[in-house]
This record gives sequence, structure tokens and C-alpha cells, in this order.
Amino acid sequence: MTEVLYSYSRAWTLLEHGDPEMVADLATSEAVAQAQQKVTRRERSSVRSRMEDLARLQDEVRAESCFALCSTTPRVQVIAYTLVHSSPGAHLVDEFVESALASRPSGLGDADVSRHQLAVGEATRILTHERIGEGRKSSLQTIVRWIIRIDSHGHDLAVAQSSFIPDELYLPVALPMIDRLVQDVSAR
Repeated sequence: MTEVLYSYSRAWTLLEHGDPEMVADLATSEAVAQAQQKVTRRERSSVRSRMEDLARLQDEVRAESCFALCSTTPRVQVIAYTLVHSSPGAHLVDEFVESALASRPSGLGDADVSRHQLAVGEATRILTHERIGEGRKSSLQTIVRWIIRIDSHGHDLAVAQSSFIPDELYLPVALPMIDRLVQDVSAR
């Protein structure tokens, strides 16, 4: 079986699998340790709450990996997250792409689709925007899906890396970090 490996910067926190409360405690400690100044109790509580939500989401959608991207200044907070799924068989790549391009009820505009050659294989990047929430509390969420076909030692693998930036304010910082995360993927 081929295993997908990530080499990621310290801005990303990899959530372990297990009890969501324990996972959240560990992930919060890792994220807060990167802060460039003292972290308030309120910030810590907010990050912990978000990490627990992500730990539960990781279990709910049966993601193999979940990464949280945290800002470190002026405050510590989760600004994006990534869920990773993979399945044996390159034939699933097309299904992953079709699913990502499927009708989105809250989608805005057309999807931006591009193809890339990564060190591990061919990849399709799909960038979409969706309105989340209603009224004044609504915001524009950006979703970046990287669908990767990996052929490692004769074992084909389809990988879907779905990243979510819930607030467009963080798009200029988060988007390059998401693209960098996929550039550093390897397989063994």
C-alpha cells in the first residue's frame, strides 16, 4: 500500500486521530507554541474550540489527515484547514475531479481549473468560492481541491486534498500556503 507523506511548515498543525478533546488539546498546544507573542486565554479558547470542531470533522468525513493553518500574529487563530482522502486506483481521479466540479448550490462564479505536474504525479487544482452564512454574517469561503494521481512502485493512488479558507480576508496568506503544502507531497 502506498502511503502519502507531507513535509509541511510549522504554520500547519497536523491533527492526530483519536478522542476529539485530546486531539484538540494537543493541536492547540502546537499552534500556540508558534505564536510570536503572548496568547490570551480567549485566543487559546477560540483555537481549541476550532481544533475540536476539526477533530470531529476529521472523524465524521473519515479523513486520513487533517491540517489546520494558524496565524501567529497579531493573534493566533485557525485561518484555513485541509482534509486529505486517498483511494487505491488512478481511475478514481476522474471521479474526484467530477465531484469537485459538481453543482454547488452556494457557489459563486465558475471554478478555476488548472493542471500541474508534481514530483509524485499529475495533479488537477480546482479553486471555487462559496457564500457561507446569511445576511450580514455571511462571508466568502474559498475552497481549493488538489486531485493528485500518484504512481508509486506500480501502485496507483488517487488523492483528494480539500482545503477551506472560511474568510476571504485570509486568502492572500492561506492560498500560497495551501499550494505549497501540495508541492511537498511524497509517497512511499
